Amino acid sequence: MEPSTSSPASPLSTAASAINGSLLVGQGGGPSTLTLISLVYYSSLLFAGLPTNALTLVVLSRLARQRHKSSYNYLLGLTAADILILLIIVLPDFVLTPLFSITRTTLHLPRFTTSLHPPLAVAQFAANHASAWVAVPLTVDRYIAACHPFRYCTLSYPARARRIVAFVFGACVVSALPFGWWPGVGNGGQWAFTGSFDDGVGGGYNRTLPASLVWFHCTTAYVVPCLVFCVLNLGIVLHLRCANVGTLLPRAAATGRTTAILLAITSLFLVLWAPRVGLALYNVYHTRVPSPLPEIANMVALLSSTVNFFLYCFVSRRFRAGANEVLWSIASCRPVPGGFTQGTHSTLSTTSSLRIAASNVPGVKMLAYQQRDELRKL
Repeated sequence: MEPSTSSPASPLSTAASAINGSLLVGQGGGPSTLTLISLVYYSSLLFAGLPTNALTLVVLSRLARQRHKSSYNYLLGLTAADILILLIIVLPDFVLTPLFSITRTTLHLPRFTTSLHPPLAVAQFAANHASAWVAVPLTVDRYIAACHPFRYCTLSYPARARRIVAFVFGACVVSALPFGWWPGVGNGGQWAFTGSFDDGVGGGYNRTLPASLVWFHCTTAYVVPCLVFCVLNLGIVLHLRCANVGTLLPRAAATGRTTAILLAITSLFLVLWAPRVGLALYNVYHTRVPSPLPEIANMVALLSSTVNFFLYCFVSRRFRAGANEVLWSIASCRPVPGGFTQGTHSTLSTTSSLRIAASNVPGVKMLAYQQRDELRKL
């Protein structure tokens, strides 16, 4: 597909239009092999991600009611962001759009436009930002639990965690408002998330707007959260390496499985989203991009919205037990039992998210000594 020489298209929009054309149309006007492969991949991602994330919501909700830990509320927010990504990014951009394009090409139908593009663009980028920023308070929560356990008991509790998650989602919606004017959205172009960085051919957009929006998106959705992840996770790892059994809080009691889940989630996010962010910044200043790279980068990045369930099952025995009980109840058509069979008899941990006043710190210390004695007896 050759770009029109009469339109004042930037090199970025030229490369994007060439990529979109090579992805959707093959030889003879039919769908290309890469289009069919990506359609199968994203359909599988959608049908695998929605049930597993729904199951994760159920299990984490029960754990949050039972354990009263603020970290479960952050994980609930992260799971909700993953579901939003699957519903408003993967479904319209990578499943419905190729299907409509194939149908329109096969039946020779006219191209249609809709007024839903700007709201959809805002919702997509808000979900993308939320998937990164919900993990930031979770990282702070785990850092305080590992490095300042006594202060953690007074700072972190479920009600505050729910308010923080709601604030993060609201702030992400506000940060996504500029993307309602993403170039290419207002003139009925590609959907906002697929990488169509057209500078508004025929739409009167400012040519400096694409680069500024790309930098703003990459900074807010990847660079800043990843810096927070790296700094705080490094602090947690260094603290755990310096910890020993003779301290007041043993390592197992101070962190727990949630810290391991945090390290896995943040590491996967950093690795999976790096190709897409790097390619987006590369597109700002270079004219030609090999056609498979944008699609492969999107495939790798959006995989992060599906793998968290398997991470939780691999790391947490309590989560596996809860998932087994929910699945067994569904298979046997029975109501889900009120409590889990494993882990319900455990005593109150020193990092549980109960709101304890500062004047009750001696009581917390006594509880820590009791737990240390119990761990030494095991």
